[in-house]
Amino acid sequence: MKLMKPVFLFTLFIAAVVGAIGHGYSPVVAANIGVTAAVNKQAKSTLPTGRVRQVVLGNKVIFKERINTSGTGLVQVLFVDGSTVTVGADAELVIDEFIYNPAKGRGKLVVSFGKGVMRFVGGKISKKKDSVSIRTTVGTAGIRGGMANIAVDGQKGIFTFLFGDELIFTGLAGQRRRIYQAGYTLLAERAGRSDYSRLLIRRTKRGEIELFQDQLAGKRGQRGGARRGPTDQSVAFGPVPPLNSQIPLPRVKPMTNPQTVKASPLPTIENDLLDPSNSIDPRTLDMYPYTNPYP
Repeated sequence: MKLMKPVFLFTLFIAAVVGAIGHGYSPVVAANIGVTAAVNKQAKSTLPTGRVRQVVLGNKVIFKERINTSGTGLVQVLFVDGSTVTVGADAELVIDEFIYNPAKGRGKLVVSFGKGVMRFVGGKISKKKDSVSIRTTVGTAGIRGGMANIAVDGQKGIFTFLFGDELIFTGLAGQRRRIYQAGYTLLAERAGRSDYSRLLIRRTKRGEIELFQDQLAGKRGQRGGARRGPTDQSVAFGPVPPLNSQIPLPRVKPMTNPQTVKASPLPTIENDLLDPSNSIDPRTLDMYPYTNPYP
């Protein structure tokens, strides 16, 4: 096999960089695109080099990294644009693409979600249309400016829109469904390579919300990756009380009662009305600029 010359390889690299800049993005070179903001045990990741590592709190997440959880594992990835992806137990997530231009707030995020339960919360990238894509075994979800819960189990998928502008689902054969109001869920169930036995949108059920909340919340005894869990004493002497419980209650001065006005006795009013001095002298009527409209 004939090897390409270094000059040709360098030319290809420059062309890729210029192309990225031309689209308004900052080129990302093997970059750290985020960090693990919360981790419960039983989570591992496979790096592009093939090396497997235990996921711990504060790990830098890199392009093409594959994250797997098992048992009671849970991982939250915080991307540099502020987007977060949280996956529960027995989940599989791959970061396929991440481009971000902080100056313009533009970019692109593409992840593959193979199985399990996840929640996406959009950051700056998601404000633009067609900027966030979540690929699953039943189709692709595009989320703009919002939040969504997603569960995938083999040939079935649940996509719950929680907040934002829209969620657009694209099926394996190009079928399109759009959710533009929070509180609705799309159900997708495959019946073959690209067909569906069920592909519909309906109101989100209470049980679905409880399912995601249970799967994505920390369990008793877990600490989100922290080495030591908080105690009553550490919380009491920590940074939270001065900003919360130690703030004195506001003292609001009660409003003063409005000044009361004593009404005049009725006899006094009647006497004023009957007093001849309060009447108009007919001889002075010509002093008033009044014209009778009906002569």
